[in-house]
Amino acid sequence: MKRIIVYALLLCVAAGASAQRHILSFGLRGGTENLLVRTEQDASGKFGYAAALDINHDFIFHPERNVAWGLRIGLSAGYTGTRFAGDFRQQFVNTDYLGNEMDYTVSGNFNNKIDGCFMEVPLLATMRTHGYYLGVGAKMQTYLYNYFTQTITNPVIEAEFPDIGPKITNEMVTGQLPDKKEGKVDRDNFLRANLSVGLETGYEWQLKSKTYIGVCVYAYYSVWNSF
Repeated sequence: MKRIIVYALLLCVAAGASAQRHILSFGLRGGTENLLVRTEQDASGKFGYAAALDINHDFIFHPERNVAWGLRIGLSAGYTGTRFAGDFRQQFVNTDYLGNEMDYTVSGNFNNKIDGCFMEVPLLATMRTHGYYLGVGAKMQTYLYNYFTQTITNPVIEAEFPDIGPKITNEMVTGQLPDKKEGKVDRDNFLRANLSVGLETGYEWQLKSKTYIGVCVYAYYSVWNSF
């Protein structure tokens, strides 16, 4: 897997206390993400889910102006799940106990489910005007742990002695899987990092002199990761 894409459409509700040049906000968000899978086999990503709690601190330059520019830094923690599925076909040579070579062909379908807890730190340039909010920047994300479950369906195992024959398909003597095989891989204890760039946009309503509530949508795309 060479690349990951994070594409989220979410609802983010935040309420915070505002000083003249600072805003502390808390937000809940949920959305979806998808993988751009690059593997040796034919595979494609499916949309999964993502949910997180955000804590952000905004520094606003010249808040009295009609267009106020600022800087946002924060900390988020959440849970995500993604999917990718496809077909596989592998060919290799095995040897029996007499030293005879056998040509093997293994094929079928697979469906992988990846889940994990993550933390991320956003750094955004922001703009606010008449309640409208826009943020552009990057997020560094790391997984506290992740694991995946793999399901194999329609497995076909073919074995053949090229000089003798015949071809044997799905027989116990050469190896056989049930029509559906599930297996869970243990949690991954390696630290994974992901750098994404993107934007956020939304609207904020002032409830009291120093309190706001808002809703926003965002989309992020991974430009580097260690998956």
